[in-house]
Amino acid sequence: LGRFALQIVKAAPSRTRTLSVNSPSNRSDRRTPRRVDRRIGSLTVLESYRSEHLDRLGALGELATAHLPDPLELLRSTLRATRASVAEIVMYDGRSSRWSTDPLANISRHADLRPGIVQLPLSCNGELLGELFLAPHADSAVDLAAATAASHLVALAMGAARLSTQLAAELDDHEHDATHDTLTGLANRVAFEQAVDAALTRVSASMATAQPHAAALVVFDLNRFKEINASFGHSVGDTVVAEVAQRLVRSLRVDCAAARIGGDSFAVLFSDVVDLEDAQTHALRLLRAVSGPVDAGEATIHIDAAMGMAVAPFHGVTRSILVRHADVAMYVAKEAPESTLEVWDPAHERVTTDQLELVVDLREAIELGELDVHYQPKTDANSGEVTGAEALVRWRHPTRGSVPPDELVPLAEHTGLIHDLTWFVLHTALPQCAQWHREGHAMSVSVNLPARSLRDIDLPEDIDNALQAAGLPGEWLTLEITESEFTTDSEVSRSVVERIKALGVRLSIDDFGTGYSALAYLARLDVDELKIDKSFVIDLADNPANLAIVRAVIEVADSFGLETVAEGVEDERSLEHLRQLGCTTVQGFLVSRPLPADVLFEWLRRRGVSGATAQA
Repeated sequence: LGRFALQIVKAAPSRTRTLSVNSPSNRSDRRTPRRVDRRIGSLTVLESYRSEHLDRLGALGELATAHLPDPLELLRSTLRATRASVAEIVMYDGRSSRWSTDPLANISRHADLRPGIVQLPLSCNGELLGELFLAPHADSAVDLAAATAASHLVALAMGAARLSTQLAAELDDHEHDATHDTLTGLANRVAFEQAVDAALTRVSASMATAQPHAAALVVFDLNRFKEINASFGHSVGDTVVAEVAQRLVRSLRVDCAAARIGGDSFAVLFSDVVDLEDAQTHALRLLRAVSGPVDAGEATIHIDAAMGMAVAPFHGVTRSILVRHADVAMYVAKEAPESTLEVWDPAHERVTTDQLELVVDLREAIELGELDVHYQPKTDANSGEVTGAEALVRWRHPTRGSVPPDELVPLAEHTGLIHDLTWFVLHTALPQCAQWHREGHAMSVSVNLPARSLRDIDLPEDIDNALQAAGLPGEWLTLEITESEFTTDSEVSRSVVERIKALGVRLSIDDFGTGYSALAYLARLDVDELKIDKSFVIDLADNPANLAIVRAVIEVADSFGLETVAEGVEDERSLEHLRQLGCTTVQGFLVSRPLPADVLFEWLRRRGVSGATAQA
């Protein structure tokens, strides 16, 4: 359109006269018309036209091909070119837009026109855009030929303007998509980094003024989000992420920026805070806003987050340093069981770096099978017969030495490796149990499952596959699940429990008495045993309160027909109390410490224990 040139051919017996109208890019050549020996449309300029009319049409053509011409300026040029008194454009774009030098009364597409008014279609590329109305002076008529030429030029200009508007809108949409997350509508990582850079530039500039200000960077992700996806599916996970994003939008001030920087990871920039205390106040308010239950259709899911914050200029003045410090603080916050805000502290750096290195090493150890599984025997409280063993993972790091279980398991839980760790133990322990049976030891094996595992709809199938691979019937496997997980009474968890029980697998409530479950759950859940936490057993003989708790647990188990396992039994006095109270099975250092598989075989040989004949 910008290179459009209008040629007006003057019909004369002796010669053809051509007028060129150049685009803005060719204005330096405007005095050197290019001759074109053809006619444009049906426009014929009569010999009686005066040269000034041609000049005016030339000016109109030049204006029409300019970038986004002003509609009113087009109309004024049309008036001059056509010798009309009033001009109006009516566009049919859904809004019946009007541009007029002096609105013509009662003019519309279907209205009867007053005498002398010229009505011309505005058509561009075969599409009717609108109409041009021209009213004559009282003592003259509108120049029809010039009006026809003017209508072509006006249509061209309006079409160009509409096309430019459409292209601009499409460009805006494209730019928005390129800088925003499609699921949440929040800024993506690239756009957010630009906002952080701009804020840090302002912070640095303000340091030389009488009123310096700070900027806070907050990063957080949702606790247990992988388990939500695994248990309920990715569509529910998307619902949770979208809801968290909406909570962010509703809670932030206009001078803040929020972004989704990963699957369940978000970042927020407070671009103008007073100091650390002010930044922490805003961050805590944000933490409260994003936490809480989310209605995901099939279930109500409680959301909490681990949040880390770093504040410029106190914790860094470059984006890379500030992001790293906020990430470190968030990792420290993950150590807490619920929503927590952690502000970066230099003391975090060494601890967190060690943990991050440990995570890398743990992932590699799981993949290469470099972990060990030890087995702590369980015996009948009265006969002393070995009835089973609990599988416990152990890790001897090549440079750090033995990593304690109370450090290893939380590390795996907080980094998403707990499921891989659990399946390593399961696929190691089941073949080992099958080996016990082949050696004549009819013992079961117990494996701990991670928190919220009962929401994993694929769990029963995975367990079945592991049992089949080991050639072991389901009744020789006991799954120990913490009390708090059993209290999550949902349709999904009940279905998973039913399918597991259908395999013949036994279920145990681990650490019973440390949670907050009601007895009603025991009536609804098909479990086989209660495992009394060692904190109540260790000083059983000398602590009347613990003795009362253990007695109550055993009585509850008896009333529901469940077996009881007391862990942490370390002395004969505690064992005697447990026998008197009716405890079924005991486990602890009095019986044996956890042993490697080969050592356990030797231990069994020395005791002369064979148990019942295994039916493999």
